[in-house]
Amino acid sequence: MERKPGTENSSDRLHILDYWRIIRVRIATILLVFLLTAITTTLVTFFIPKTYMSLSRIAVEKDTSDIAPLMGMQATHSPFDPYFISAEFEKIQSQVVLDKVLDYVRESKILSDEWKKLYGPDSLKLTQDQKTLARKVLEKSIDVSQYRNTSIIELRAYAGNKVLAQGIAQALAQEYRKYRQGLQQDRVRKGIDKLKERMEKTNEEIASMQGTVDELRVKLGISDAAGEDSYSIVEPEIVRRYESELITAKGIYTQQATLLQGLQSQSPGELRESILTAHPDAQLDALIREYQTGQTALANKSIDLGEGHPNIKSLKAALGSLNRQIDNRINGILAGLELRVNSSLAQVKELQQAVDDAKAKEAKVQEEGREYFDAKRKLSNTTRMRDTILFRIMQEEVDLDLPKESSVEIIDEADRPLSAVRPNVPLNISLGVVVGLILGVGLAFFIEYLDTSVKTIDDVERALNAAVLGVIPQNVGSLL
Repeated sequence: MERKPGTENSSDRLHILDYWRIIRVRIATILLVFLLTAITTTLVTFFIPKTYMSLSRIAVEKDTSDIAPLMGMQATHSPFDPYFISAEFEKIQSQVVLDKVLDYVRESKILSDEWKKLYGPDSLKLTQDQKTLARKVLEKSIDVSQYRNTSIIELRAYAGNKVLAQGIAQALAQEYRKYRQGLQQDRVRKGIDKLKERMEKTNEEIASMQGTVDELRVKLGISDAAGEDSYSIVEPEIVRRYESELITAKGIYTQQATLLQGLQSQSPGELRESILTAHPDAQLDALIREYQTGQTALANKSIDLGEGHPNIKSLKAALGSLNRQIDNRINGILAGLELRVNSSLAQVKELQQAVDDAKAKEAKVQEEGREYFDAKRKLSNTTRMRDTILFRIMQEEVDLDLPKESSVEIIDEADRPLSAVRPNVPLNISLGVVVGLILGVGLAFFIEYLDTSVKTIDDVERALNAAVLGVIPQNVGSLL
């Protein structure tokens, strides 16, 4: 028999009613599974040990001094480095830091008692195996995370006791800060020790070099009076001094020789007129003045007395004597100038010889003293290197004493938790209710799927593949 056009919609409505029928028929099974799941989840939730969480936060930066170091070369803060933060995550959870936290817990009476309550009385023994086990337990009870792409790190500690959770979170932050500070100090101290070892070796080298330099100075007879930092000797100074004296002596000689040559080339009359200007002489000046006075007196008396008068003869005799004295004095002055010229020439020759000898000696000393100056240069370079090392040691020792608290800053101390974070009772019960309901409904439909008995007209039509008219007896299911 063909179905009527409305059969499809009726079939859909019947399917929806079938779902409701299945739920209504299997309501007992659904409620049983639901109650069992919800009650089990609730009981398990209340039997799970409570876990408390305490949080501390630290700001991590690269190592810098809080104040400028000795040379004032304060390092600038570097930009955010995610690789640095990731590396610090691993360092916080490293064996070194966790062992320090365990030592802190062990030394704290309250924390050690709580730890033993949770993990057993032998969990804090100092044997290697027990210490490794305790470290593994501690490693699982902490969580390290970054706060919103910053250099702030959140340290979470989970424990079954409020006090222990707070103590571990606080100890983790403090011990990591001590680890960073100690790491920096150890690195600087090792560097200082190496610098001191190098300085001791350098001092030994300087002592050996100084002995070599002194030996070469005595051996080569070098007059090195310029000090350790100079590479000049006395001979060049002597040469320069002799040359200066030689130039002065040549100037004096040239002046005197020119004056003498000029005076000797003049006639006696011209010589009397110019000699006092070229070479002032008090005695010659007095004789010339007296001679001129006598000439004046002779001229005056000759008019009155005549040439034959005794006074005139006496004046002429006196003038003749003065004239001879003037000539003698002029000759004496010329002779004295000539002696000075000869003396200056001898001094020039002597200085020239001294200069030549000093230059020859300087060249010889420079050639023979090359080994000495090389040794002295090495000594000076080594001494400067020793001074540089000494200054660096002093700088590092001063910088070591400078505070470096800014590299790891505890910005949030760990607080004692108010409530447990695990188990989450409302969430677990809600999940138990939802899961129980889903399991109950799913089990009901699964049982219905396994049940092959005929219960409705639709089942009969599907079984016969034909439409059924009228009323189906109650035992049709058994007949089919």
